[in-house]
Amino acid sequence: MSNLIARAFAGPTVADQMTRYNNRSRGFDYLRVGLSLAVMVWHSFFLSSLTRASATSFSYAVHMILPLFFALSGFLVTGSLVRTATIREFITLRVVRIMPALAVEVLLSAFVIGVIFTTLPLGDYFTDPLFFTYLRNLYGDVHFHLPGVFEQNPVFLVNVSLWTIPYELQCYAAIVVLWLLGAVPNRKWLLVALVVVTQVALPLRDWINHDFANPEKNNLPGRLLVLAFLYGVIIYFFANRIVLRAWLAGLAALLCYVFLHWAGTMYLIALPAAYLTVFLGLTNPPKIPLIMHGDYSYGIYLYAGPMQQAVLALFPTHREWWFNLGCAVIPVCLFAAFSWHVVEKPVLGQRKRIIAAVLRVTGYVGAPFRRFRRRAPEPGSPMRHNV
Repeated sequence: MSNLIARAFAGPTVADQMTRYNNRSRGFDYLRVGLSLAVMVWHSFFLSSLTRASATSFSYAVHMILPLFFALSGFLVTGSLVRTATIREFITLRVVRIMPALAVEVLLSAFVIGVIFTTLPLGDYFTDPLFFTYLRNLYGDVHFHLPGVFEQNPVFLVNVSLWTIPYELQCYAAIVVLWLLGAVPNRKWLLVALVVVTQVALPLRDWINHDFANPEKNNLPGRLLVLAFLYGVIIYFFANRIVLRAWLAGLAALLCYVFLHWAGTMYLIALPAAYLTVFLGLTNPPKIPLIMHGDYSYGIYLYAGPMQQAVLALFPTHREWWFNLGCAVIPVCLFAAFSWHVVEKPVLGQRKRIIAAVLRVTGYVGAPFRRFRRRAPEPGSPMRHNV
């Protein structure tokens, strides 16, 4: 019996797979693009007909997309964290990676898409308080409406995808705070804290606050995304202990599907979702040159919503999900390529200069942070993806 159990759990560890593919497994690249496109597919249903995530098998599968996305980010961002010299450098890298592309998308939405599709005179459009409120998206204070824009669409949000931005910023804040408190890279304390929060605190809160007779209230909680991110962090730090097996990945997928049926158990999918993500990411499918030329996932995420809404506004008599998706996918991919090659990649290419400038500017307040310099990471090589 013990031999059977040993064989069942025998296999390469996460660290073994990272080493095997020289820290450049293509699975993460495909997974990012695939998850971005999956979000776009779901939004084609939601935006076209105001379809809500009801208690169907399809909706449960849809609810797995974002936890997988955030777990992927947690795993890869941790590699970035352990390679940086200071917390200030890490924070700067996160800002450099997220904010420039977000700023360009917000400005294009406000000054191009809004101008084209608003029903108001341009003078009224540019002086409406809602216009200035929308510009708060530039620094992560998310708002969804522009004056007179997409008001005839089933859903008149300009960019529905932006709802995850605050949770992404919370993820970065959480990992920084945990590092400063010593829980990262002290992986045992991090694991204990996360298990307590996941298994006790958040489920208990939702059991108290949710009306389980009403399936409309069983929507995906934003805090689940943060937990999935942190479990990605956990898997990175336990890379030399966690075994990758196909049957475990299948079990993780099954657990996610089951736990997503009830609001009180949704938080329990964070760990299996993170395991499934890393298992898929540490595969090495054949190379597709077009995808390998850049990281287009963030651009797809940013531009899918406005492009899909534009299609709905231009073709009000064709609000089928497949028509919306078919018309929007090429423009979205083109804008994603624009975002990567014109905005994201050039800015990332200047990251050393930007970091040096930030360190100089903040040097006079840097003394309290000097003791928080990088400590040696736990066994397991850092990934080298553009995150």
